Amino acid sequence: MKDERKKGENISGKVGLIALDLDGTTLRSDRQVGKRTSTALTEAARKGVHVVIATGRSLYSLPKEALEVEGIKYAITSNGAKIVRLADHEIIYSNCLSRSAVRRIAELLKKLPNVVEIFVDGQAYAERSKLKNLEKYGISGLSAEYVMNTRKPVDGIFEFMEEHIDEIENINVRLKAEDDKKTLWEMFEASGDVTVTSSFMQNIEIGGGTTSKASAMIALADMFGVPHGQIMACGDGLNDLAMLHAAGIAVAMKNSVQEVLETADFITEDNDHDGVGIAVEKFAL
Repeated sequence: MKDERKKGENISGKVGLIALDLDGTTLRSDRQVGKRTSTALTEAARKGVHVVIATGRSLYSLPKEALEVEGIKYAITSNGAKIVRLADHEIIYSNCLSRSAVRRIAELLKKLPNVVEIFVDGQAYAERSKLKNLEKYGISGLSAEYVMNTRKPVDGIFEFMEEHIDEIENINVRLKAEDDKKTLWEMFEASGDVTVTSSFMQNIEIGGGTTSKASAMIALADMFGVPHGQIMACGDGLNDLAMLHAAGIAVAMKNSVQEVLETADFITEDNDHDGVGIAVEKFAL
């Protein structure tokens, strides 16, 4: 649990904004939103609570199952690189990687055989030749299905990066089971002016030096006039840690990684048993 609470914050106080991670949190393992969760979020929105998606996914990778929940009007995407108004896809906040950071990361990635995904203008792109043989790169099952449905193929991913040097929201590196994640993480982090995180075991996500779900969440709360102590955040992975630390109420799913469990004010049920719905009922309804 959190060791300290920020001044004026009280986990039993009013909730003005709910920030929701998707995979492993709001979405079940079958990538649906549970009935109890959907009902609770809809009711919270009707009571005037701002219900916001906060995900590592790019805009055009957002699942319709989450977008169909009544009352969700904004999404923090690409780990905080963009805030999007869902009604018209208007970008109201942007925090992309710097040119120099992109070029340094590209030089490191050129030496690796992994699948690299580049997020630009709400869309994820990957090398065409690698998308044709995902199993070779350790991507199979539902993960392969997700990648094929959401990634656009390009020929020459590094040339593509250079062409879109000022627009890169996130760089996602898919890992094989045998990859040394810790070593790769430290290598990318040491390149400077980047934020390195991860949303599941077999990936590393690289964003701008000041990019995070937390920064975007706080910016959105300020736009809405919601005190930071009235923010509730729900998550399960390493890319949710900063957001949970910044929230007035930090909710971890029972299926969360250990670091998230230790950060939480409240540990709810897992994502397959409406953990988000239970937490929303407890704190926002």
